[in-house]
Amino acid sequence: IVAEMETIVQRFGLHRFSFVDDLFITPSPQGIRWVEDFCKVIEQRGVHVNFYAEMRADTVDPVLIDKLRKAGLHRLFIGMESGVDSALKRWDKGTTVEENDRAVNILRGLGMPPHAINFGYIMFDPEMTLDELKQQYRWLRDTGYCQVQHLQNKMNIYWGTPHHARMLAQGRIDTSAFGDRWIYEFDDPRVGAVETAFRRFHLRFQDECVEEYIRANESFRLATKVHFDVNDKALSPTLIDLLSQAQRRVEQAHRDAYYFVFDT
Repeated sequence: IVAEMETIVQRFGLHRFSFVDDLFITPSPQGIRWVEDFCKVIEQRGVHVNFYAEMRADTVDPVLIDKLRKAGLHRLFIGMESGVDSALKRWDKGTTVEENDRAVNILRGLGMPPHAINFGYIMFDPEMTLDELKQQYRWLRDTGYCQVQHLQNKMNIYWGTPHHARMLAQGRIDTSAFGDRWIYEFDDPRVGAVETAFRRFHLRFQDECVEEYIRANESFRLATKVHFDVNDKALSPTLIDLLSQAQRRVEQAHRDAYYFVFDT
């Protein structure tokens, strides 16, 4: 794999890679050994790359993440899914909030900036109670890694999955066409009321306001070259830092609008 990356760098001058694999770090001795070997070979060959990877919360290890960062890891995705143990158990996630907290603390301790981390997170599911929803929101917001899309994510229940079978066993009727999204009702009508109101706000915000945020964010992103070639030294570190701060301010203003609606 490193040899292939090296060839791409040499032939095309590309230095950014994305490993679109839910288990870049497989939670097994063999999987961990593979990642360690991968980092070692990158260092030995002197391949200068930036890469993105996906992993589970229970595979976030400080030593391993530090090795990956030195090898070029600059963005990562973690399937946290929930900040509520009852929801994680209901979804057969196989992890706990304690493990999620540990992963967050490790990343924070290593100095991973919020914009370099994305969570897989499900804010709403059909069996969720209002108390669980409050815990979901509070946990995500308290991490400091919240993004706007997390707040609106609603569980998709796909045909043929164990969760779909469980819903049908409860007497629910899936009226959606094969391949379409199941528009289900919530067990707790209060959760349904919150989701409906929030969805209404989201659609209106998208229609009336979001373009300004997108344009501003994109302008700063391009100016700072957030995903710039590692060999590009065109911009001074001071200028990059100032423009990056401006981009973060735009993203925070976007989040604050959604926080206000959730809090209200």
